[in-house]
Amino acid sequence: MTEINPPQFVQLKDSSWQTVDGFDALDKDAPQWLTLDYKDETSVEQVLSQVDLSHTHKQSLLDPDVRPRLWITRENQVLLFIRGINLNPDSEPEDMVSVRIYFDGTKLICFRSRRLQSITEVRSSITSSNAESCDIQELFIKLLQSILLKIESQVTKLANRLDEIEDNIDEGKTIDIEFIEESRRSAAKLWRYLSPQQEVLRKLMNIKLSWLDQETQFQLQELDDDMTHEVEELALVKERCQLVENHESNKLSQRVNKNLYLISLITAVFIPVSFLTGLLGINVGGMPGVESNTAFTIVCVILLIIAAIEIIYLKWKKWF
Repeated sequence: MTEINPPQFVQLKDSSWQTVDGFDALDKDAPQWLTLDYKDETSVEQVLSQVDLSHTHKQSLLDPDVRPRLWITRENQVLLFIRGINLNPDSEPEDMVSVRIYFDGTKLICFRSRRLQSITEVRSSITSSNAESCDIQELFIKLLQSILLKIESQVTKLANRLDEIEDNIDEGKTIDIEFIEESRRSAAKLWRYLSPQQEVLRKLMNIKLSWLDQETQFQLQELDDDMTHEVEELALVKERCQLVENHESNKLSQRVNKNLYLISLITAVFIPVSFLTGLLGINVGGMPGVESNTAFTIVCVILLIIAAIEIIYLKWKKWF
């Protein structure tokens, strides 16, 4: 049976964010941040019954397979679908965690099925004893910044790994092709989600809502710029991986061709010699030099002369 993460609630009271134990303890007039597992039907139904959303919008928040996108409802509510880096145990970072965010300026609701470290870190930072005061729009920006920071960290890790590979190539060291392919696959998986996520943040940056202040819009522009940079960096990582693979493939082909060329030269030199030795090895009467003690030496000298002439000829023709 799939484990369901318990709901977590915080609300802004007396200029500070406070953890709340349950629905009954929430102050309806206070800004709220709710985090729920969308498989928790009871909690989800209770929360969604308190927001004015159409049936289609509610179903989209609970869809188990959704790509990054942005919806703005007629009531000026933001429905944001994005993905964050998966840092859960025994998980691949590029197997990204989908987060569905509802935001109306006073209530921020996050739906997810797996834990997301960004949410945990932001919640800890705003509820700590020495946390700086922030309103709910600043909290919304902090959450997006934290998700983007984890993405940036993973992209930087891939880029640094590729830098090491390229340095090893420059130093003439042996490169593990499978390691390069793994990096390329990771970059491709991340790019698959982050490319549409870039467009989502660009749309979010351009929205005009009555309750969205100017500072928040400026922050969204910065997030869009940062996301654009990460998507471009991922595209560059994919291209660099392809170039490294091509370089290693070409180097291997050159080494094989060089060896085959050397074998061809050796074969060309020894074909006439092999022909003569084979001819002289025929076990029939009439073979010259059978009774001579110097015949073997003479034959060897002739074979060496033939081989030397062939080498000189190939050198003259610039075959090597």
